[in-house]
Amino acid sequence: MSIFLRALVIAAAVLLSGGYGHADPLNIRIGYSNAPMHLTPILFERKDLLKHYGKSYTVATRSFKGGSPQVAALAANELDITAVSFQNLPPIINKAKLDVRVIADVIQSSVPGYADMLFIAKKGRFKSPKDLKGAVIAINAIGGGLDASVREYLSRFGLHAGTDYTIVEVQFGAMLVALESGRIDVAPLAPPMSIQAEDKGTYEPIFRYGDMVGPNQASMWIAQKSWLDAHHAALVDFFEDFLIMRRWLLDPANHDQAVKMVANVTHRPAAAYQSWLLTKRDWYRDPNGMPNVAMIQRNIDNSLQRKELDKGLNVKDYVDLSFLEEARKRLGK
Repeated sequence: MSIFLRALVIAAAVLLSGGYGHADPLNIRIGYSNAPMHLTPILFERKDLLKHYGKSYTVATRSFKGGSPQVAALAANELDITAVSFQNLPPIINKAKLDVRVIADVIQSSVPGYADMLFIAKKGRFKSPKDLKGAVIAINAIGGGLDASVREYLSRFGLHAGTDYTIVEVQFGAMLVALESGRIDVAPLAPPMSIQAEDKGTYEPIFRYGDMVGPNQASMWIAQKSWLDAHHAALVDFFEDFLIMRRWLLDPANHDQAVKMVANVTHRPAAAYQSWLLTKRDWYRDPNGMPNVAMIQRNIDNSLQRKELDKGLNVKDYVDLSFLEEARKRLGK
């Protein structure tokens, strides 16, 4: 047999056996800072509902304290998709010089009719933000978006971190315990901890996240453009499954099943989620996964005006919703 014929036979055998023509699924590494506020570790649990998982992509999730350490992991190529707030986006592009794109909604905060983050203290301790002189205030990650917002907001009342009050770093899951122990005076609490604190009757909100920034894109997915460009087909499959599962989770008809699934993933009783999770007592999540681009621009412009940011940006230049749009077309809605 000639060398040419032998090469053809080998090539045919490889193709028939699924060799060169069969690519491994893309493993997508995704960061998040809080579950179930971020649904990230829950979204890909129901493999029976997903069309493409294990075929064109797989997912590996990783928990972080906040947006800033996720951005560091993205820059170090340890993550592919990271969840950041609108405040993180300009420094990522302007200072870190990462060529990223906004690709999906995670949560929106302070949207009328939905949950907000409450800055809670023991009842009667403080009457208003102007009374917080000498207080110890917790945030989840120093240098993150929440940190910047608190500092700017309290400066409106003539209070400055380090001289008038102290900021300490506490993980979200430990906030209520730290507040109850007296280690901190004010804690930013989101559902369910904000609900638990208010139900105790011994705590009250001093101010809300919405008081600081108004309705906002509290968290959104970003990824580096080069990575997006290299994996278009697999990412459309990924976002098709993302939409299937996100819509399933947000469907009131599936509420009890969804709560049980979240409880299994987070290792907490389902009763802890039953009354609020994935309802209007929870954060707003766009059912089509679409970030509110106009709101992000407004949030950044307002932060720039308040001098929380050194430099703004034209958000539309850093958004790529093509993956979501193609996925929606596949689903026909």
